[in-house]
Amino acid sequence: MSLSPEQFLAMQLAGTVALPSPSPATGSVEIATRTNAPGIYLRIVHRVSQKLTIIRYVSVDHVRAICTHWEVGEAAGAVKGGAGKPPLAICWACKTPVEFGPLLEQRLKAGKSGSFPLPWLEDAIVYVPEQTPVLMQVDVGLTAAESAEYYPPLGAGYAHCVECEKCESKKKSMCW
Repeated sequence: MSLSPEQFLAMQLAGTVALPSPSPATGSVEIATRTNAPGIYLRIVHRVSQKLTIIRYVSVDHVRAICTHWEVGEAAGAVKGGAGKPPLAICWACKTPVEFGPLLEQRLKAGKSGSFPLPWLEDAIVYVPEQTPVLMQVDVGLTAAESAEYYPPLGAGYAHCVECEKCESKKKSMCW
């Protein structure tokens, strides 16, 4: 007996976190690469409001599934904005790396000449294991007074003191 596609997806999603979250949040997914190191990253952009955008970067190697409106039919996976036949349908579905991998490769080839045109996916949810490293960027509109008082919450493990070069002692005013 083999697993049905639904059972396989349920196993893939066990122990994962949906980005963006909380549900029913969705975001656009862009492809990001590093010029001086190998690796492909997904940039997940969640526009919470006109004043707040949360951006998360995850390595594509950690992605267990992507759920979005996938193109189905003759032109499925065609580069957005490119010429060609339109897809026969667009359906909401979750795809595992085996399924979305060829579409990602096609998008990478299309973007070899420079930056990737438009977001790769719209209204998507990316599922990654709970322990996946994530770089999170928060863009928020604040007044000057609010921004002067705001700072990211730092835990005890992030305290850092700089030694004073002249007196060889740690000064509390230089700790953050």
